[in-house]
Amino acid sequence: MKQCELNTNVDAKSFLEIEISKLDARILALNLSKPALRALIRLNVYSLLDLG
Repeated sequence: MKQCELNTNVDAKSFLEIEISKLDARILALNLSKPALRALIRLNVYSLLDLG
């Protein structure tokens, strides 16, 4: 079984943690899971306005 990249790549994990901290407070208030937040980042969605 392949191991998750975030468990083996410290730089990627640090980058994503920094990016998560940049998300709009309203998105963070939704208490989404880390995979969901990472998906938003990969789609360049950092605020609710980015969805529109």
